[in-house]
Amino acid sequence: MKKIFALIGFLLLVGCSSQDLGMTDLKETYQESFANPIESLSEEQQSTIGLPKDIPFSLSSVGATTEDNQVQIEYQSDSSERLLVTTIFQPGNILQDLEQQLNLNSGAVAGAEERNDSFYMEWYNGDQDVIYQVEYFSSEEDRAEQTLNIANSI
Repeated sequence: MKKIFALIGFLLLVGCSSQDLGMTDLKETYQESFANPIESLSEEQQSTIGLPKDIPFSLSSVGATTEDNQVQIEYQSDSSERLLVTTIFQPGNILQDLEQQLNLNSGAVAGAEERNDSFYMEWYNGDQDVIYQVEYFSSEEDRAEQTLNIANSI
C-alpha cells in the first residue's frame, strides 16, 4: 500500500513539474488574459485553436485576443523569448508566398521565413479549414528548428 501511495505521489510531482499547455489548464491559470477572450469563440473554434503541446521556454504569461475570424495567443517568458500562434478560421486563400517550404509531421507543407528577431511559419489545415501561423521570437541560433518543433506539436 505504501508503494502505491509513493508511486501516486511521484506521478503527481512529475505531472506538476512540466508546463501544461492544454486548453483547460490555460483557462484555469490565465482566467483574465486567456480564458475570457477564448470564451467568446464557438466550441468548434475553440477545438481547432492551435495550442502547442510544448514550447522551448519557461512560461510566465499567456494572453489571447480575438477578432472577426481569428484568434492570436501570445506565450511570454521572463526573458525575451515569446511565441505568437494565430489561428484563422475559414480563411479562404490568403497564405503568404514564402520562399522556404518545410514539411510538417502532419503531412502539411508550411511556408517559412527568417525575420529580424524571429522565425515565422504558416500552413493550411484542410481538415479543420484553418490557417495556423507561428512566430517564435528568440535570440537563439536554433530558433528555426525550435519553431518547426512548435509547429509539429500543434
